Amino acid sequence: MRREDCIVQPTIRRPKYSGATHRAGYAGFRGLAAIQIGKALGSRVIGAASSAEKLELALEHGADGTVLYSRDPLDIVGQKRFYSELLAASGSAKKPSPVTLGKMSSVSGAAGFDVVYDAVGGTYTEPALRSLAWEGRYLSVGFAAGVSTPSLGPLLFKNAVLMGIQPASDSARLPGRNATAMEQMLGWFRDGLLRPKITEVYSLERAGEALQQLKDRRAKGRIVLVMT
Repeated sequence: MRREDCIVQPTIRRPKYSGATHRAGYAGFRGLAAIQIGKALGSRVIGAASSAEKLELALEHGADGTVLYSRDPLDIVGQKRFYSELLAASGSAKKPSPVTLGKMSSVSGAAGFDVVYDAVGGTYTEPALRSLAWEGRYLSVGFAAGVSTPSLGPLLFKNAVLMGIQPASDSARLPGRNATAMEQMLGWFRDGLLRPKITEVYSLERAGEALQQLKDRRAKGRIVLVMT
């Protein structure tokens, strides 16, 4: 079961949600899959990334809107800006409340996102976490930009949930769940709702270059190694 498959389980359990799904730095292969899964579930999806090229790719794969953020780690000013842009993209009519003592403040009662899909982490996590809606769910899938240390206050005051997604041991701990998720994924694939995007092809001899693309967060879609 791949990591992008995991979004099916926590999202499909509560079909009443039809709001936006946000995933910071979505535009790698996992994020594009997350966008397509969000659309398959009937959600309004907002993608976030650090380049206009990646945002265009997100729109091509069904995203309803996008948010551009800095590739460099965000300081407190950058986090506030990112938070405000996320809140606006979510459709909230409210604005962030005044900032006190250099910290960010969450907007009580704002629209926000029902689900946040985050495989980037780092300094992007805090503003994304604060953009959750009431009873929203934050899916932590990875830390490409470093392990984050988010505040717990927004979770408490919004009755929100932070979920760690690590499916490696699902077959032993939750037997049968992988098969159910895979059946759903293959159904979406047959219906044309899921289509992997291959953006680069390398020979096996250039595997090091392919790995460097992933390490530098420059991969936009699937990278394929071809044995010649």
